[in-house]
Amino acid sequence: APVTDKKLEEVKKHGLFAVAVNIRAAATPNIPLFDHKQTAIRPRWVKGEAKDRSDALSRIWLQHHALEYYRRYNFWSDFFTQYGVKMHVTWFKYSADHCAILDALRDTGGVGVVYQRSFDHFLAPWTFTTADVVFGFSKSGAHIGRDKLSRIPYYIVTGYLGDHRFGLLKKQANVVRQSIKNHGAKRIIAYFDEHAIDHPRWNMAYESTLRHYTYLLSKVLENPWFGLILKPKVPSTLRTRFGYISELLRSAEKTGRCFVFENTDLQSSYSPAAAALGADIAIHGHLFAATAGVESALAGVPTVILDDAGTPDSPLKNSGERKIIFKDI
Repeated sequence: APVTDKKLEEVKKHGLFAVAVNIRAAATPNIPLFDHKQTAIRPRWVKGEAKDRSDALSRIWLQHHALEYYRRYNFWSDFFTQYGVKMHVTWFKYSADHCAILDALRDTGGVGVVYQRSFDHFLAPWTFTTADVVFGFSKSGAHIGRDKLSRIPYYIVTGYLGDHRFGLLKKQANVVRQSIKNHGAKRIIAYFDEHAIDHPRWNMAYESTLRHYTYLLSKVLENPWFGLILKPKVPSTLRTRFGYISELLRSAEKTGRCFVFENTDLQSSYSPAAAALGADIAIHGHLFAATAGVESALAGVPTVILDDAGTPDSPLKNSGERKIIFKDI
């Protein structure tokens, strides 16, 4: 998301200061570029001789990640020192990057903050968190954060942080809804996918997402009363990653009863509620990553979630008497 003059003016309007940490992020010469003063990295390597080939490969892997940690640590220590930064706020805790950032902050007298953006409903390596303060949706998140590998001195329950968007999105959602109804639709479904790369071996969502799109787009073509709103997680690749689905999608759009929220960004800048609020019912394609479905339900839209993969132990499976989890489309 390169910084343009327009974006820079908006930042300055709010009394803020911006700097590009990468030259590719500067689309204008008016933004200062961070000049990182690189220092020699001397990580502590694994000592002793490798026992066998497997041990040697493990050591190479560990040394690679140790080197990456020190590289990131040095980068952010330099950045925080040069600009006097005392707080770093992020939602992205799904890699080791935030650990190096927090250590750099602590050593320069700052505070690291993580806020919850995704519905994390089970303990996994990618949910481990290290931060001085975490803002989370609920007490269940605090419970997950108490695992022995996370370091969270202060966990503050905020409720769902995205709910302020709901009122702002209603007008836009109604415009989409009315356009679809003007073309004859009587009932409208919104569907959210979980981004699936185009290879079933590397993404368990690929086959089921392909099946969902095929079914729903076919229903648009078969039933003149049926309307569909699609909110793909990564819209920029939707028309290329599913092969023949692209032609099916074009045919559905020609009816005027199929609308896709898309733009040129890597991930959509529209929230799930933008699509849900224009529909009678919303479907989230995958229980193992249910954030879009949770947001839709919180926006007041009847929502169901598909669980083709058979996700175990989800708290959403115990949602009272109403059946909201289904095994197939």
